[in-house]
Amino acid sequence: MIWLIFALISCLALSFQQLIHRFIMLTEDPYSYALLENMLTSIVFLPLLVKEFVVVGGIFPWFLVFLSSILWTFIAVIGMHAYKYTKVSLKAPLSESRILFALLLAIIFISEKVTLVKCLGVILVFVSLVILTYKKETKFGGLADKGVQF
Repeated sequence: MIWLIFALISCLALSFQQLIHRFIMLTEDPYSYALLENMLTSIVFLPLLVKEFVVVGGIFPWFLVFLSSILWTFIAVIGMHAYKYTKVSLKAPLSESRILFALLLAIIFISEKVTLVKCLGVILVFVSLVILTYKKETKFGGLADKGVQF
């Protein structure tokens, strides 16, 4: 039963985080806010890293760390731009479209097994995204909106 309490705390915290992002992005620069948010998050989690830190040998793991850092920066800046132009009630579900890419990459790179439940979950997410972004008067629905594009 304790898992339910932690799940609810997580949901509430992430919801407040999204509201704060949107509130700040209405008036501030996405680049500086993304930099500040990621630096503060790094500082908060640095003590956990130091306790469990292991130096890895070889160039390939460091290349992966560098590549993931570049991708994370890119995603953070684009995400802040999306908050600037999109309402939270639309941005939050749209960000869940990454579930398809995560499933595809897991299948390709780590040979994760595809199940009916996983496929149904991905289909449900995309059906909900189509419903959220559909607008009668435009050919591609909400895809013409700048925030949805981000």
